Amino acid sequence: MIPELGQLLLSLAFILALVLGTLPLIGAQRHISLWITLARPLSHLHTLALLGAFGLLTTSFLTHDFSVAYVAHNANTQQPPPYLISAVWGAHEGSLLLWALILALWTSAVSRFSRQIPEPMLARILSVLGLVSVGFLAFMLFTSNPFARLVPAAIEDVITKENADKIKAKMIVEGANGPTSAKADAILNEKGILAVPDILANAGGVTVSYFEWVQNRLGYGWTRERVSRRSDRIMKTAFDKVYATAKEYDVSMRIAAYIVAIDKVAKTYKYRGGF
Repeated sequence: MIPELGQLLLSLAFILALVLGTLPLIGAQRHISLWITLARPLSHLHTLALLGAFGLLTTSFLTHDFSVAYVAHNANTQQPPPYLISAVWGAHEGSLLLWALILALWTSAVSRFSRQIPEPMLARILSVLGLVSVGFLAFMLFTSNPFARLVPAAIEDVITKENADKIKAKMIVEGANGPTSAKADAILNEKGILAVPDILANAGGVTVSYFEWVQNRLGYGWTRERVSRRSDRIMKTAFDKVYATAKEYDVSMRIAAYIVAIDKVAKTYKYRGGF
């Protein structure tokens, strides 16, 4: 939720900067006093939005929110708080946000301490500073977003050999089919990162689909509580079995899941007299 609030404040700062860069400038050109007077409050609101966004990004670092890609790439649980705070602006996305914040603070300072400048001239100055902020924020929002989530879901090969080394999360749960490449999986395993494979993480939906088939065959519907209770039990049992197998054979969770699945199929065929 914190990254989403940060994203919202970053978007709000972009909108405020866009308004600051246009309305007061047009007002000064066309002598529209109402639009001219908007420059000061807009500059302060813009600064507050960026302060909030920067504070929320800092909070994401301090709380080790590794679901945020920028945090996962630039922090780890062993770093003390001062290092985590400095890591906020230690890489590309965070440094951009810091520069945007510094520019916003300067804009507010100009607005606050330039009472002697005629209002139309001050409106033009603040508008130009607002337009510069628009450039910074547009670049962040559309190309280098510090609040982008690191979610291996929906598409394949989200985690590859190019970015696997940068991941500092303790656990990865795959929410898609094949989000991690084979080479990346080996890198994660070498780093000791627990990666719950798609074949296990996505099994809940297939399990509940089986329950639906059973109910159709029986002609009798189950309650939601019964479905949840049975699916929880099956998923916990499956995870425990795969995890224990991974420890027993010293392999990744993905290989362990394959071992458990193949063993179960082989035993079923054997009990049914298949071989």
